[in-house]
Amino acid sequence: LRLDVPLAQARATQVQGSVTLANADLSLGPSLPSFARASGRVEFTERGFKLAGVTSGFLGGQILLDGGTRADGSIAIAGSGTATPVGVRRLVDLAFVQRLLDRAEGTARYAGSLAVRDGRTELRLESDLVGWSIAAPEPLGKAAAEALPARFEILPTDARSDRVRFALGDRLALQFARSGPPGAMRVERGAIRIGSGTEADSALPQSGVRAVVNLPRLNVDRWSPLFSGIGRDAAAASGAASALPDLIAARIGELVIAGKPIANLVLGATRTPAGDDTVWLANVVSDNATGSVTWQMPRGDSPGRVSSRLTRLAIAEGSRTEIADVLDAPPTDVPAFDVVVDSFELGARKFGRLELVAHNTGAGDGAAWELQRLEISNPDARMHATGRWAREPGATARTMALDLALEFGDAGKLLTRLGIADAVRGGEGTLSGRVSWRGAPLAIDYPTLAGHLKLAANNGQFLKADAGAGRLLGVLSLQALPRRLTLDFRDVFSEGFAFDAITASADIAGGVLTTRDFKMRGANATVLMEGSTDLRAETQNLHVLVLPEVNVTSASLVYALLANPAIGLGTFLAQLLLREPLAKAFSFEYDITGSWQDPQVKRRERPPTDTGELSPELR
Repeated sequence: LRLDVPLAQARATQVQGSVTLANADLSLGPSLPSFARASGRVEFTERGFKLAGVTSGFLGGQILLDGGTRADGSIAIAGSGTATPVGVRRLVDLAFVQRLLDRAEGTARYAGSLAVRDGRTELRLESDLVGWSIAAPEPLGKAAAEALPARFEILPTDARSDRVRFALGDRLALQFARSGPPGAMRVERGAIRIGSGTEADSALPQSGVRAVVNLPRLNVDRWSPLFSGIGRDAAAASGAASALPDLIAARIGELVIAGKPIANLVLGATRTPAGDDTVWLANVVSDNATGSVTWQMPRGDSPGRVSSRLTRLAIAEGSRTEIADVLDAPPTDVPAFDVVVDSFELGARKFGRLELVAHNTGAGDGAAWELQRLEISNPDARMHATGRWAREPGATARTMALDLALEFGDAGKLLTRLGIADAVRGGEGTLSGRVSWRGAPLAIDYPTLAGHLKLAANNGQFLKADAGAGRLLGVLSLQALPRRLTLDFRDVFSEGFAFDAITASADIAGGVLTTRDFKMRGANATVLMEGSTDLRAETQNLHVLVLPEVNVTSASLVYALLANPAIGLGTFLAQLLLREPLAKAFSFEYDITGSWQDPQVKRRERPPTDTGELSPELR
């Protein structure tokens, strides 16, 4: 140290000296990370300082520093070195960038500069990020060997505010205007660009935070953890700034949300406060959905609420499993829904108008997802359903219970909508009942499927059914009879049985449907059926009675049977059929077993019985 102090003019004192650093820590300001374990020499005078061969730990790596005080009194330091994501995280207090850095690892080289002027700090860093791997959603993910130009800047605007800029090639650009005391600055305005764009897309708006997205594909389910729980008020209270957008303008080739792909999406969305809640209002135009959506974001124990009014919603066939997986969560994690869709499509099937209202009730083991209303209507049919998804007392899995009522004006057209074409012509009636199963609402578990169904239909004709559930219709229409039993009913069944009325009820237990009162009446014959069918294995074990319409007497007997729903096939055989010689002579019994695809038909021979009077209830 050399010190010259003029005794007559102390203000003209001159200082010259140096400090040798050995594992020293240097701090250039409260808002900047420290230079740790610094080594080298610092030369100084009364006008400033100069760094000479100083190396230090910085941003999780090592840095070589050069620079010092300029003639105008400002400080300018240049450096180059290596950095780790953990080290850089301490420098950035933007929640989104911090979460992105949490998904990165490795070591990369960088170059930077630090300037301090009038107490305000300016920082610039640049790197190609070779050596860093980023496990982030498209388009931000990268392998360690891949080069991705990155630039980070903190540029002061006045003593209490600055601008933060961050860019990753042409994949991401962030710019935020912040204000507040060092270490507790909050975002006042911001711009986020994801994907390609222009400088205008990254320019700061007049207020709030704006996001512009232009991508060929974006998976929201993978992105949501990067934004989950970020809120500007909460961030300000904790001293960290947030970058949650207030407005989103997006053009995306394919958007994946809740497991469902949406093609060619154009989206405009705004975020508005609603009391203690945050609500997004969006207009959507795409190949899959068109209309407006309101999303009340989750808060505390509430999973949020989705309201939408769509002119069209189309779900790809392959997305049903993905959506079921999303719903396979505790009821408290599934949002409430208030959805109206004018035209709802599932794969190639056009169901018509959809209305869905559901909400969460209870808490803990008593939590339930209440399906208040599910309505699907089209020119051919209308279905109304209510239900509840909850854990029954003592059960380990949640159970979905559904009460439904289906009114159809044309069964054939309805089945065509469901993907079973050319199975039935015409037919009107109702199907009602209650079913339940353990598991998610959209994933029927056949081993636990249970319930009761009731069917009434009139004025239709069975045609053919060769695929899926349509094979069961092939069994019920008795198409196997003319194929397996020569000369029996080729003229009645082979071209499609025309029915005047069908009535039946069925119980379901363990995925097996059992009926004891299936009755089908046509112009040429009446069919009575009892037995069971396994809905999962697609097999059946049925006992069938065919009564040709041969005269007025047998016809009246059949009408008496159909008019009394309490009488099943066994009662009819015991009390009526075997006491009417003409009906007995022209009736046939069969056992149908095997699979829906290849039913096995066997003629049942009846032992001789005495004739007698009709039972009182059938007279």
